[in-house]
Amino acid sequence: GDLLPVLPLAADRRLRGLYHVAIAMAACARADRLAAVAALETALAHDPACLEAATALEQLRRTATPSAPAIQRLFS
Repeated sequence: GDLLPVLPLAADRRLRGLYHVAIAMAACARADRLAAVAALETALAHDPACLEAATALEQLRRTATPSAPAIQRLFS
């Protein structure tokens, strides 16, 4: 059987959203703007309340590709 703990649905959405924020950070490190936008949009599809994804996407649309450290600062 499945031994993984069952997370509340909200926590599951939050984790999936943050997973895609991490993918966006990796894309930014590669200067892959399109992949970063896609990952952030996917993060918001999983968790519409993901402030980190929404803020990073707004920055991405306003400027050039942000650095991974710039996205990391959103967690501070």
